[in-house]
Amino acid sequence: MEKNNYKEDSLKFDVDAQLIRELGERLVSRNHIGISELIKNSYDADSPDVEVKLQNVTSTALSNSKLTIVDSGTGMNFTTVEKHWMTIGTGNKRLNPVSQIYGRPVTGNKGIGRFACQRLAKKLELITCAKTEQGYDHTTVHFEWDDFEPGKSLSQVKCKYEYFSSSTGKPGTTLKLKELREKITTRDFNMLLKSITFISVAQQTKRAGYEEDPGFNATIVAPEFENTPGTERFLASDKILSAGWGTLRGTIKHDGTIYLALDSKDTETQNYTVRDSRYHALSGIDFTVHIIPLKGKVGIDNRREPSLLTNETLKSIRDEYSGIKLYFNNFRVYPYGEVSEGDDWLGIAKDISTRRGGSEHAELSELALKMGLPTASRAMLNHPGTRSLIGSILIHGEATDSFVVKMDREGLVETENFINLKKVIRLSLDWATINYEAWLISARNKRHQTVVKRFEQSFGQSFEDDKSRFIKAIETLESNKNLEETPVVSPQPASLLKTDDQYNLDSGNRDLTVENHFNIGTRPNVQREQVGSAKELAVSQYEAIEAENELLRAVSATAPLLFVFAHEVKGIAHSLLSQSTELKSIAEKIDDPKIQQQLLDMANNASHYKKAFDDLFELFDVFSDSASNTKKKISFSNLFARVNKGFRFFIEQFGISLTFSDVSPRWMIPRLNQAEAYSVLINLLSNGIKSLIASEEKTRKLHVELSLDESQYTLTVKDNGIGLSEEHWEKVFEARTFDPEGKLYSSISSVLCDEQLSNLGKGAGLGLNIVRNILRKHKGSVAFSKPTDSWNAEVKVEIGK
Repeated sequence: MEKNNYKEDSLKFDVDAQLIRELGERLVSRNHIGISELIKNSYDADSPDVEVKLQNVTSTALSNSKLTIVDSGTGMNFTTVEKHWMTIGTGNKRLNPVSQIYGRPVTGNKGIGRFACQRLAKKLELITCAKTEQGYDHTTVHFEWDDFEPGKSLSQVKCKYEYFSSSTGKPGTTLKLKELREKITTRDFNMLLKSITFISVAQQTKRAGYEEDPGFNATIVAPEFENTPGTERFLASDKILSAGWGTLRGTIKHDGTIYLALDSKDTETQNYTVRDSRYHALSGIDFTVHIIPLKGKVGIDNRREPSLLTNETLKSIRDEYSGIKLYFNNFRVYPYGEVSEGDDWLGIAKDISTRRGGSEHAELSELALKMGLPTASRAMLNHPGTRSLIGSILIHGEATDSFVVKMDREGLVETENFINLKKVIRLSLDWATINYEAWLISARNKRHQTVVKRFEQSFGQSFEDDKSRFIKAIETLESNKNLEETPVVSPQPASLLKTDDQYNLDSGNRDLTVENHFNIGTRPNVQREQVGSAKELAVSQYEAIEAENELLRAVSATAPLLFVFAHEVKGIAHSLLSQSTELKSIAEKIDDPKIQQQLLDMANNASHYKKAFDDLFELFDVFSDSASNTKKKISFSNLFARVNKGFRFFIEQFGISLTFSDVSPRWMIPRLNQAEAYSVLINLLSNGIKSLIASEEKTRKLHVELSLDESQYTLTVKDNGIGLSEEHWEKVFEARTFDPEGKLYSSISSVLCDEQLSNLGKGAGLGLNIVRNILRKHKGSVAFSKPTDSWNAEVKVEIGK
């Protein structure tokens, strides 16, 4: 084959100047994101602050418009400008992943963020000063973006510069964007202002091997918008945000374990842990979410500090802060958390609109039932909406390698890790919602007790039970149907009242005395008060009955499971008996006395465990047939004997001595049915046992004492455990309160191994609340009292005969 004009060499790519325009337009789709990209460069340069200035930006004629970004960072020397700033896709930040002075993790690594300038304006003037070994480098570069025309090689486009060095200078960089491409409207400015307000969460910190980082602050100066309505910024401190119902905090550890903590109204800090190796790539992510429900329940205030979080403040917070925002290396990632723009990146609004009832996480459904929620399938109906959630998710450290920021800077690529992050946040919010629902139940109960008290005060008497109280309310409403139509005669001034002589009435027929004259006017007012309290009681009682019915339905749903469990316990007990008999039979055939004794010991242990199972099964019988047990009564002596047998095996493991005072077998427990009586005593003893396990007492004692006077029985449970400070005596009877002093379970943990601690269980903080509700239902009471003699805690139960 003939080869004409043959030559051999190498080729290289050239770049069309239009690439700069493409990068600028594709890099950012919205102006405020472009400005955010430029601000990030100031952070990477170790600047403690950055200022954005707007001039002549509202007119359609933008020839004199200017957007200036000024920082006081390290600046750039001439070599850095030439080799890195002027190079597209430079790897400088990949080679230097942390800043020089403060050790900040740099926010960008693609080397193209600065081309956002082209998207924003026609011209750019870069002014930078950097300290060098010889003094200071001063460099100014002028960019005419329209010179980067299609069809022209990028290397052919020249950008003029000026450079000089000096012995003095002030390090920093200024970007002057001139002749903006679009005017800035009030709406644009509001978005920009909000963007700058929330752009970074970088705070003062000290990183090993670097100077202390003072943090990072961004401000904006815009004279044209100073007097524009709606541009004022409402700055909410953490104290104000924490005045809502609750604050949820979470962190993900290196093995994927999620640690959650919730501080909420009327409740001690709740903690929850989720272990899942799928989340190990999210290690180091932290998040905080303030839960401020915008829709309260009637008669229930869900704010921790109502005086601090007023309705007006609440509106400002909703407008400015609503949404869960995401931060990558301390900088905001859009559009996550832009609720006002319709963002629903976690799918919360979607689930609320479809009335999602239960959580997708099975472990949370079990927890919901354990915490006293009527049914787990409805636990999410009160999930806070997106406007009720104010939070931030911080992706930093090694976790940043697990995510990819989209090219246009709007969001993260939907990778498996990003999907898992959303799952973690939703799981955490579901857990917080369960706690919120449990608090609502408790708050409704408190409100109902207030309504009951007000009702009885309006009638000047107390009632035997809910039934008699409810009947009185219905009778009152029935007998006063036409009260609203009855004219009210107001009391007249004393000067207008006639005396008996003026009425010319004899002493035996004085219907219009001064006293009766006043009663004509005041009686309807009293009736109205009674009718009002009766209506309130009827509604509140209905809600209480509904809640109780829901709880009963949930309990009934667990009955088959309890039956199966009890059946299995019976099977184990019979198996132990068979094994004990077989071991004894084998022992009789063994000649070696040592081996024979070992077999007999094993047989005796099996018999002992069988007896313990039998004792425990007797307690199962009490709760497995709740319908019949609601009518059964029991004597104090039988209650003590059966509970003592049921607890015997358990307390022997911890060296606890459980004793009961001698009582007459004729003393029947008044008012409470059998199941209620067991529930009261078992809950009180369980708390005493935990207190004893946590103590360092060598002799652990738990005693139940009973006394009787003319009107009531008094049952006292005493222990010499760690005790409880008087300031918490009332607090522990509130739902979800299990360790107000924070020393019970930490002390137990130091005594028990993990397996024993798991078997003992932390509980849900409902036991004492259940006890109080049972007794309150029957006009009884329960409270801590000052310990006597050698005891460290005493709880007294009083119930009328």
